[in-house]
Amino acid sequence: MFKKFGFLIGLIVVTSCLFAKESFCNQVNDTLRKRRAYVEYPSYPLTKYTSGSYPLKMEIEGVIVDVTPLGYTCGVVCGCGTVKIALTNKIKGYDHDTLFVAMPCFSCPDPSYYLNKRARIKLKVLTPQNKECYWNQISQNRFDSHGIPFYIPEDHETLRLK
Repeated sequence: MFKKFGFLIGLIVVTSCLFAKESFCNQVNDTLRKRRAYVEYPSYPLTKYTSGSYPLKMEIEGVIVDVTPLGYTCGVVCGCGTVKIALTNKIKGYDHDTLFVAMPCFSCPDPSYYLNKRARIKLKVLTPQNKECYWNQISQNRFDSHGIPFYIPEDHETLRLK
């Protein structure tokens, strides 16, 4: 009886190890996949509006020249990706040719889909008072804006592509 019981315990342990190992491997692969999003390029902090020299709100049109996707979907964590847009319209009070936009939950499997597409969106400037998780937990951003503040979609609007 003891031999049968020992065999049964051994079988349970081996089976558990096999399933635990598969689960562990899946966790490691998932962790590595997520970590790749962080190491493919340097990530800069989002520049927030602190001076009175930029418009608080604007509606822009432009061409998407580069994107930084989040790297994973929201629900795992809260975060944002970024979009660099070459402006095609002049904005009063904004003297730059490009604009940087932080997009909540911006995870796209193929970032090249957005490149060179015309976009239109209503934006507001990102301020330190904005405490939403998208801007304050994890942001993926490879653009050094050199002090130009990032803008965020007004009322969680999405990019309208043309």
